[in-house]
Amino acid sequence: MAINFIRECCTNSHPCKPLLDDISLLSSRIHKVEWKHTLREANTVADTLAKKGQHLPLGLHLFDTPPPDIRNSLWLDSYGSLRARGSC
Repeated sequence: MAINFIRECCTNSHPCKPLLDDISLLSSRIHKVEWKHTLREANTVADTLAKKGQHLPLGLHLFDTPPPDIRNSLWLDSYGSLRARGSC
């Protein structure tokens, strides 16, 4: 659904319009952008960071080093490991 939202955009009055405009602007600066769905099990770092973001205050958060709860996911993703849903 999110991919379709990015591809098709939305009305000017939609609350996500500024975010979608930013995504469009940023992606236009990259030579080739491919939007495709990836299961959370295939990208555990993004999944873990998204869950972590739910508990952080609103705003930009930059990490100089991976947070401790991300290190294992980084290691597994770098080796192309998949995990079944609900596993650690």
